[in-house]
Amino acid sequence: MISSKDVNGWLYVLIGGSVMVTFLLTSRVLDKMAMPGLGSFSSKIDAAISSERELVAKDLDGYQTTTGEKVDTFLMEKGGSPVRAMVATTWRSGSTFLGDIMTAHPATFYHYEPLLHYDIVQ
Repeated sequence: MISSKDVNGWLYVLIGGSVMVTFLLTSRVLDKMAMPGLGSFSSKIDAAISSERELVAKDLDGYQTTTGEKVDTFLMEKGGSPVRAMVATTWRSGSTFLGDIMTAHPATFYHYEPLLHYDIVQ
């Protein structure tokens, strides 16, 4: 007959093993992503960044802030200093709604789940 101590022990072994396997797989995937010379992966990142920059530049053409400043004062490429914020939330917390509100302002760039562009899903 199996006692509850035996079941608890096996349960801890299974949980610990799955955590270790997940950690090892995740670290190997992240190591591969961080390695220079990935070729096509880095070119995908560069293409995504340049595409997003073109869209942002088109949206902000001629826009002025409420204080009368030009948007160029917030662009690093033009010698400005941008204001950055990151929203990190859990599921079903209203983050998409918050992102939609942030996107409504033309001087704000919101990137919804940026890892989806790199085929990284949960």
